[in-house]
Amino acid sequence: MPTLYANKVSQPCRSLLWFIDYANRKDIDIRIVDVQARDHKRPEFLAKFPSGQIPAYEEGDLLFSESTAILEYLAHNHPLLPTDARKLAKLHEYFARHDTEARKLTTEYVWPWFVAKSRDEMLDRKRVGYDVIKPILDKYDSWFAKYDYVLGPTLSLADFMFAPEIDQVVFADSLLFDRFPNISRYLRRLRQEVTGYSHNIDTAASISRNMADSRGW
Repeated sequence: MPTLYANKVSQPCRSLLWFIDYANRKDIDIRIVDVQARDHKRPEFLAKFPSGQIPAYEEGDLLFSESTAILEYLAHNHPLLPTDARKLAKLHEYFARHDTEARKLTTEYVWPWFVAKSRDEMLDRKRVGYDVIKPILDKYDSWFAKYDYVLGPTLSLADFMFAPEIDQVVFADSLLFDRFPNISRYLRRLRQEVTGYSHNIDTAASISRNMADSRGW
């Protein structure tokens, strides 16, 4: 049985879990990896996935662990994977810049929430991080003033990668998006209109709050 190794606290994992819900892929076994216990660094996991990263995917002798590659593989023969070369090129363009753009919303602004050694350090790192992510938020707020989704008027696989990064920022600072009303409208649209989004986001928000509460902030 195809198996996805994942944890909902991970944004790339949530992208895949959301798509699996959306596409009703009941044929995929979901194995939750306890990242706090470092299960993804155990010898038996590393024997299959030497990078020691999640998400990771196993299907017979097929083993790989890059989220965009897994997403595209899972979407094979699904209408959201373009067959038109121009649309596929735009999707791959987004995938190529994801780590240097949307992913920074998490690495620069959210991670301090979990890895800082004190509240003061967390706040200092978030202030620095905000300067990094504000141009990204400005860009997408302007984009969503004109378009409903990341690649234009219709839902695409790019949204499955983008939204879990940006909604994670909401967990870290719920008031931040008062300054970015078009992004807020985009997230509400996903919640109201796209299968699986609400379930995955609500579960992830609960996990994140519990982790933050355990740290005392």
